[in-house]
Amino acid sequence: ASPSSIARQPASTDPLLPPKEVMSVMQWVLIQSRDMKPGTLEWWTDPLSDNHARMESELRELQRYVEHGWCFPRDNFQLPCRSAAPFLLRWLGVLPEPIVPPQAIQAIQGLNAELTDERRSKRGRLLRELKELPRVVLLTVLCFFGQISSRHGSFFSDFPARLACALTQQAPAPEMALWLIHVLTEEVKAERRFPPLQTIGAYS
Repeated sequence: ASPSSIARQPASTDPLLPPKEVMSVMQWVLIQSRDMKPGTLEWWTDPLSDNHARMESELRELQRYVEHGWCFPRDNFQLPCRSAAPFLLRWLGVLPEPIVPPQAIQAIQGLNAELTDERRSKRGRLLRELKELPRVVLLTVLCFFGQISSRHGSFFSDFPARLACALTQQAPAPEMALWLIHVLTEEVKAERRFPPLQTIGAYS
């Protein structure tokens, strides 16, 4: 199965979250992140680097674990944590609809980075107007990357742009999408737990 085929949903009695396969990948990385000293986890590698073949091999191995529902290993050189980020970006990029649709970008064109109460209110209304599952995926993914980068640093300055491209399925991503992702990441990563159920509930 390809990343685009990961679409099974939790039971109706459970809180709505991203697909369990995607959640398991993020939780696998977070567990190792918390067990390692700050700044020591390599969670991102440049897809345009000379190690492209290695990255593709790691992605295939991760996909194999996801497809079979196997428990993810620890300290396995064939399946390092850095394979999770490109896996998630690819999954976001091939979804039938972008997590952050064009109409959402258009709706925030009048906002800027100054966080007044009025702008916070408008941003909140914008998020609530998104469909529930895309909104939950957006907040959960941003929480994941926010917590990882806060603890271990950002190894490549182009990562936010790549994340914005995946979430909007546009290349290059609109500037307002970059701003929205930055602001939301700063907000949601403050929630210590994962997934960020409190923040998700606040925007429901």
